[in-house]
Amino acid sequence: MTEATTWPQYLAAVSVCLGAWSTGTVLGWTANVTDDLKSGKLNGLKMANEELEWAGSCCTLGAMAACLPIGFLADALGRKPTCLATVAPFVLGWLLITYSMNHLMVYVGRVLTGAAGGAFVVIGPIYIAEIAQTHIRGRLATFVQVFIVVGVLYDEVLGWALPMFAYNVACLVVPIVFGVMFAFQPETPVYQLKKGPPEQAEKSLRHFRGKNYDFKEELALIEREIEEERKMGTFRQEMKTKANRKATCICIALMLYQQLTGVNGLSFYSKDILLQSGSIVPQHFAVIATGVVGLISTLLAATIIDRNGRRVLLQLSCALCALSTFLLSFYFTLTFRLFDAVKNVQYINVIPPTAFLLFCLGFNVGLGPIPWLAAAELVSPAVKQFIGSLACFTNWLTAFLVTRFCLTMAERIGSDYTFYIFTGITISCIFFVFFFVPETKNLRYDRIKEELEK
Repeated sequence: MTEATTWPQYLAAVSVCLGAWSTGTVLGWTANVTDDLKSGKLNGLKMANEELEWAGSCCTLGAMAACLPIGFLADALGRKPTCLATVAPFVLGWLLITYSMNHLMVYVGRVLTGAAGGAFVVIGPIYIAEIAQTHIRGRLATFVQVFIVVGVLYDEVLGWALPMFAYNVACLVVPIVFGVMFAFQPETPVYQLKKGPPEQAEKSLRHFRGKNYDFKEELALIEREIEEERKMGTFRQEMKTKANRKATCICIALMLYQQLTGVNGLSFYSKDILLQSGSIVPQHFAVIATGVVGLISTLLAATIIDRNGRRVLLQLSCALCALSTFLLSFYFTLTFRLFDAVKNVQYINVIPPTAFLLFCLGFNVGLGPIPWLAAAELVSPAVKQFIGSLACFTNWLTAFLVTRFCLTMAERIGSDYTFYIFTGITISCIFFVFFFVPETKNLRYDRIKEELEK
């Protein structure tokens, strides 16, 4: 059989992940406009700290609302149309933010862009999983996290280089480019075989595998998997199986752990934390440097995830994130509680930017991409849409709580105790992965199910 060509799969993954780039611009926006919002540079609007917390966190409310129904819409309308449907709320949301005349317009714009991002992180990985061959599935799945990081870095660079109006317009352009580029990609062969004539699935497979690829064996395998899915019991029956119950718990736990590392607290308020620390490194330089390190580490994860496996990367990621938040906590303890003892210590203010860089390296190697991949790999096809949406809802709900109350916690109990809590939670994730999370590298679902039933 002629070997499949992989470059069309890479091209399709890049095209769809422009939606992840759009999501990254939503997540990175707050950290880059805090000073501008405080000083009234957004069309004369000024925001106090509580209003800034709402501007930072309300996008997660939109994401929560969107991620629950989006899996069912993807089944009804198709993967491609559902992905393209996110362009409208992205664009409308950025238009409201760019031309906002009051705080409500900003909040509504953030909710809409958050809804689009929340929908995309559910449907984007499904599209990629259904077009990718098994041996590159993990690598292509990490593209979602890669492009989210690219979007955040895009924010950091343009937020520093451009005035606020031009910066918002630059964010508006990204989803438009996504819609244009992705429109030329076909529907997934899996969905085509489920809903349409086999000829459409064959055409889709030829596109993704190359014209000379003998697709009959793979098409037969997809047909068998779809037939097995149809033979499965009801949703209630499937959720009673040990494999699906265990997979659900793992997926939700990994989403909780991802957010309870404090990632969005660090991301949304990075400039405030660096300013509070009195770091000797310029804020914009430190923020951009963390974005660059995040991108490099995410690309590294993409190259090694199918070789080294998910479990090792997750545990390494947790260890690095825990070390970084501990360093930041320890720094705040020294400077705010033991100031007289350390006020003459040289270079102590290098610790915060170093901790930020280490966190970005650790998070994007494992905790960033792998929980989303787990939600696509661990559960059976019969309940995948529901569990994927539930895991996504859990992620965004936790993100909302962290971003909404991170600064409040820091004010009430101290920045050091806040990040000590994040450190302890992240350390516990190492043990959770060791005891409960199975390896899924290069495995189809039937093998993964066997591992879960042990």
